[in-house]
Amino acid sequence: MALHGTGTGMIQNLARAISGAGGVRLGWTLAVGLPLSAVSAFDTPLPTGLPPGFEAVIFAAPPLINYPTFLCPGEPGELFVSVDKNASIDTKPDRGFIVKLIDDDGDGKADRRTEFAKVTSPRGLAYDGEWVYCLHPPTLSRFRDTDGDGVSDERQELVS
Repeated sequence: MALHGTGTGMIQNLARAISGAGGVRLGWTLAVGLPLSAVSAFDTPLPTGLPPGFEAVIFAAPPLINYPTFLCPGEPGELFVSVDKNASIDTKPDRGFIVKLIDDDGDGKADRRTEFAKVTSPRGLAYDGEWVYCLHPPTLSRFRDTDGDGVSDERQELVS
């Protein structure tokens, strides 16, 4: 599952993990439309109306992640986020990348990030257990980390 968000002048880069009872990761979502006046992303009210046994927790916030366009879960405790500093209003090249956020200690919050891959204008992500697929129009590419350092070592252009 992956969701995207847009919005000028709003905090649009707040990844939240939805957890079930016992801390089981069930999915990811992106909070958009929160006013910049929020003192801290971690003090922002979380959504209500979740089913019994579920809770919403903030997974990452600035400065760990900024300008997200798409989210995609990786392995347990990992979240891939496509970042586009152009947002939706510019087309300058080389301002996009894929970030890998990692929860090292299992507390439901990202502890570190790596810049997984560079792309221009990333718009979609998918992970199949080995490859991260990224749509960055007009190209569809896939990336793989073969040495476990959190950075892609292999890139293949599937459609261009």
